[in-house]
Amino acid sequence: AAAFGLLPKVYTFSQEEEEAFYSEFVKRLNSYGITSVCDMSMMPQEGADFVRDDIYERLLRQGKMNVRVNMYPTLRMDLSRPREMREKYDGQILRCQGVKQFMDGVSSCHTAYLKVPYTNAYFDGDCGRTTIPVDEMREMILNAAKHDLSVRIHAIGDMAIHELLDIFEEAEQKYGYKPELQHTLEHLENFLPEDIGRLAKVHVLPSVQPPHLVLDMEGIERDLGEARIKDMWPFRRMIDTGSTLAFGTDSPVVDCNPFYGIYNAVTRKNVQSREPDGGWMPEEKITLSEALSSYTYGSACAASRADAVGTLASGKLADIAVLDRNLFEIDPEEIPDTCVVMTIMDGKIVYQK
Repeated sequence: AAAFGLLPKVYTFSQEEEEAFYSEFVKRLNSYGITSVCDMSMMPQEGADFVRDDIYERLLRQGKMNVRVNMYPTLRMDLSRPREMREKYDGQILRCQGVKQFMDGVSSCHTAYLKVPYTNAYFDGDCGRTTIPVDEMREMILNAAKHDLSVRIHAIGDMAIHELLDIFEEAEQKYGYKPELQHTLEHLENFLPEDIGRLAKVHVLPSVQPPHLVLDMEGIERDLGEARIKDMWPFRRMIDTGSTLAFGTDSPVVDCNPFYGIYNAVTRKNVQSREPDGGWMPEEKITLSEALSSYTYGSACAASRADAVGTLASGKLADIAVLDRNLFEIDPEEIPDTCVVMTIMDGKIVYQK
């Protein structure tokens, strides 16, 4: 916790440097056809979320914000920061409608929270752990739901997902279904099979990152074993049981190129190696149309912005990416080579190749 608290002090730059970093990243996003992002807390501790609304605000005044940013500061019991940000940022470019927290860690470090110990357990009862005690997480989520804030929680292990679905179900029973909110679970790598269909029932949207599923397939199999990996990143079953998938890239963990993620979801193969042949857990492949919808409409739903962006429709904001090829007419192996020739935000060209 002490180290997390120091990180914002370590990553301190001049105002000119900060604005240059952010401006260049906005240009990079536009070059991939991206006009909307979700900037979510990177740390569980208050004060270390790295959501720099001050930089966005300065760039907006300078006319350099060619990306819509949905901000999600750290979820704590004290909701003063997100509530102040929600009031201040409710425009078409900068918005804050929710909060972010971490339920567990990652499988590769045995910190993702599992029901049954890791297959290659480091010690007896090696099931990982929660980042925050379950009772404390429950209290924070219920409090956020009460105050009309969407909640997004990092959850990778099957038990972390299970506990959170119970909490979100309780929140809906207690405060009713609020369609203006969109609670999401982030990553959702390893499921108890019975929980896949619960997502849609409790109105929790799965926000997933296709590149993750092919980052380290051998490591995942080593950590979780042959039986459990069949329930890893079950995109096909999530859609078939009524969920709307929201795709993203989890930048800077992986590259922000969306065409890599589309390829991962459609083929279940690694972009660089083009392996494994036939795809990893190929029964969970989804169609190109579903993958594109997940990157556009689904992501807009996750950010509570489907009323304004995510589809091309009368009355919506004119955010459009023009590609150099028709994805529906090419071999899926060509998808990663796709380039954006023009990006339009709100009817204005913000990138042209």
